[in-house]
Amino acid sequence: MDFNEKLAVWLAGQNQLFEDQSIQEEVFSLIDNDLEHGCLDEEAKVLILKILKSTLSLSFILKNNIKDAEKLIKYLE
Repeated sequence: MDFNEKLAVWLAGQNQLFEDQSIQEEVFSLIDNDLEHGCLDEEAKVLILKILKSTLSLSFILKNNIKDAEKLIKYLE
């Protein structure tokens, strides 16, 4: 897969993950409250791990396609 395809797949995954708009607020709440106090339930841990893995996958896409990533950044600027 080329850079554009990988990025499209990642963005589609993000759309699925964040389809429910309240999920973003839930994650902030987990971080602000539960994570600071060390009382995360299993569902919260799974959600945070999904988001972390997703963010890491984007970092690999960008790192492994530096020239394309730079073009995208310039285009977005």
